[in-house]
Amino acid sequence: CLLLTSRERPRDYARLERDSYPVHSLQLSGLDEKTGYLLLKVQRGIEAQGDAESQLIKRYSGNPLALKLVADTVDGIFGGDIGEFLADDTLIFDDIRTVLDQHFARLTDLEQQILFWLAVEREPIPPQSLRENLLHLPRQRDFLEALRGLQRHSLVERQGNDYTLLNVVTEYVTERLVEFVIAEIVSGQLNRFHQQALLKAQAKEYVRESQMRLLLTPIGDRLLSQLGRTQLKVQLQILLDELRQHPPYNTSYAGGNLLNLLLHLKMDVTGYDFSTLHIRQAYLKGAKLPSVNFTAADFPHTAFTEDFGHIFSLAISPRGAAQSLLAAGGNTGEIRLWRLVDTQPVAVLRGHQRMVPSLAFSPDGEYLASVSMDRTLRVWSTATGQEVAVFGGSETGFLAIAFSPDGELLASGDRGNMVRLWHWRSGQAVATLKAHGDWVHALAFHPTQPLLASGSHDGAICLWRLGHTTEPTGELAQLDNPATDQPIAVTLLHRLHLHTQMIWSLAFHPDGTQLASGSGDQTIRLWDVASGELLQTLHGHTGHVRALLFTPDGKWLISGGADHLLRVWNLADGRIIDTLRGHTNVIWSIALSGDGTLLASGGVDDTIRLWHFDPARGSQALRTLHGFVAPIHAIACDPRLDAAAPIVTGDGQGNIRFWSMAVMESDSHVLLTGHKETVVALLFTPDGSRLASASTDGTLCIWDSTSGEMLDMVATGGQPLACLTMGPRGVQLVGATQGGAIYCWEIGVAGKLQLLHTVQQEVHGLHGVAFHPQGEFIATTAADGKIRLWQTDGKCVLQLVAGAQGYWSVAFDAGGAMLAAASRAGMVAVWDMRV
Repeated sequence: CLLLTSRERPRDYARLERDSYPVHSLQLSGLDEKTGYLLLKVQRGIEAQGDAESQLIKRYSGNPLALKLVADTVDGIFGGDIGEFLADDTLIFDDIRTVLDQHFARLTDLEQQILFWLAVEREPIPPQSLRENLLHLPRQRDFLEALRGLQRHSLVERQGNDYTLLNVVTEYVTERLVEFVIAEIVSGQLNRFHQQALLKAQAKEYVRESQMRLLLTPIGDRLLSQLGRTQLKVQLQILLDELRQHPPYNTSYAGGNLLNLLLHLKMDVTGYDFSTLHIRQAYLKGAKLPSVNFTAADFPHTAFTEDFGHIFSLAISPRGAAQSLLAAGGNTGEIRLWRLVDTQPVAVLRGHQRMVPSLAFSPDGEYLASVSMDRTLRVWSTATGQEVAVFGGSETGFLAIAFSPDGELLASGDRGNMVRLWHWRSGQAVATLKAHGDWVHALAFHPTQPLLASGSHDGAICLWRLGHTTEPTGELAQLDNPATDQPIAVTLLHRLHLHTQMIWSLAFHPDGTQLASGSGDQTIRLWDVASGELLQTLHGHTGHVRALLFTPDGKWLISGGADHLLRVWNLADGRIIDTLRGHTNVIWSIALSGDGTLLASGGVDDTIRLWHFDPARGSQALRTLHGFVAPIHAIACDPRLDAAAPIVTGDGQGNIRFWSMAVMESDSHVLLTGHKETVVALLFTPDGSRLASASTDGTLCIWDSTSGEMLDMVATGGQPLACLTMGPRGVQLVGATQGGAIYCWEIGVAGKLQLLHTVQQEVHGLHGVAFHPQGEFIATTAADGKIRLWQTDGKCVLQLVAGAQGYWSVAFDAGGAMLAAASRAGMVAVWDMRV
């Protein structure tokens, strides 16, 4: 008997085995943890506390040779401390690199390309997807032979039907790719840079982040170290010109690689010319590309920022993740549909004129219902994207929508405090439910019984029974059409009122025994549906709980809120078992695929985030759909007629930008940063030399409007500023906070701010402030519906009662004789100040 060992399987062995020769081969896998531990301890005398040994064995895939070599390094350099070696984050060193260099040198070009692509992918991939990555598609036979050759070399392993690299090989190939790319960029002789994408724009979010960290970041850092920022920018510009001047290069990955590298290095790309190029695998979400020339450019597999704004509603069609649609409604009135599995756009549904706060798919996924603040309810065909029904009924605007389990009824909630039931196919409202004293924000149908839950701004939850009996035993709702063949009778079963603030969200447990409610009081409450008793109160959110849903198996509850966080709750004990971070503003809506594997979340940070939902092992971010990067909240015009960029805007991320009137492009040389939150007000001094800005982060800044230098910043003690006004001479500034405080500052000669006095009102919610043109008085509006006039020393001299609806803005006419105020109800009131 002859026994042979080898690092790779000889080519002829497969034929010998297949032809029934007395030849057999055994593919050895890596050592398990127990055996690997014995190798480290017994043969090399190395031990570690905790799970350091386990981590070491996994990082080298249990390869005995690699473990022996690394053990010598740990002993000789790190004094036997495995933990210190792992913290150094270096997998490859000379002994292992020598072995892998020998392997790599014997590979064909196609085999090397496959290794590089597997290193970029970072996780197992089907062979067909791997082949499609290759720039010049090889014959199927050649590709499969190369893949089998890599398996014989023990460089590639198969997991099910997918292929991936061993951990140590991934590290080695990644280092080789980084070295190749750096050398090619410095020399200007591109090869791998053409063949290989450094970033997969459509990859899962955690994969793309790994590609940026392990490829783009080291490439960028080492290029900056070798060339310096100025010379590197020149070199990249030369390479871009070369690409554009040589048509064969148009089919390479180099155009996308260059653009990704420029953006990653935060270089100014104003005026760059990418015309006629293939921009493959470019990640352009949130990218700023002023005056970049993309004439006749092609963008295969490129990710763009999409033109949606704040997201207020999400829904996923009730199918498995592979067949589902994701729907999103926002502040523009448009509804967007994507394929959930790959986030490819499907349709844009246009009809609503204002915000879409709620969406619901029919149980069969064939229809999508939407409501809007434009006072309409619409139903759409998901197959055609066409509107199949539209009807009104709310005088104040709809807030919530829900389909019944049989798909025949729709329930709507509105700002008129009403819940309505609709036979949507006929467009008839068949019942109106009057029990709430304020806006109805939330609705949920019971999964198996004819029950409906509604939640209101007044903090109350109503549980209704729907039926066709004409003699209900409880409170009967108004019947809008009692002459129909089957009039709907509605009984109010329970009125639950333990929340101390508005109800934002409701969800029934899949078995129908519990109802969950999320509230502005920062709690989630679980109720017994049969008795109406409170079962449990969940604490953890530090802001309003805007969205709730149960997982299909009923084990977990997912919530999203104003604290920017998604939380996953174990219903068995009420504990938070996972917290998902990524949103930078209020989360308004969440949705889960029918198989419970994909979670979508959206909010006013203008993103929709997709997560692989796995409560047992921890959920991971998959993709992020970006809308407008930063909505504009403040705008001002420079009073100087000769100003080069006379329009200034402030956005939701705290940035201030100057714009040129001639071409309406942002002047990239004047970007003022200093605020951390929304810029709510911008004011120029009368001579245009100074710019004042106020933010919800509680800061007020003074800027030199020519140089962009910040001259001063003052804080209001954490109170968010809501509005700002300037005295007629440009010397005094008055700012009001959401907490009811009024501050008066004086702008000094050097732009320094001096606080003159502070007034604290008893009422909160100041929305507007204005100086009298002669500087004698200051007018403020507040949430209590009163307009107050103040002397500049802080003394209140007059109160005008304008109504309970509250006024949001106030202004004097040029002569100071008239005062106008605008309310959230759409009304403007005018007072004669001479009377």
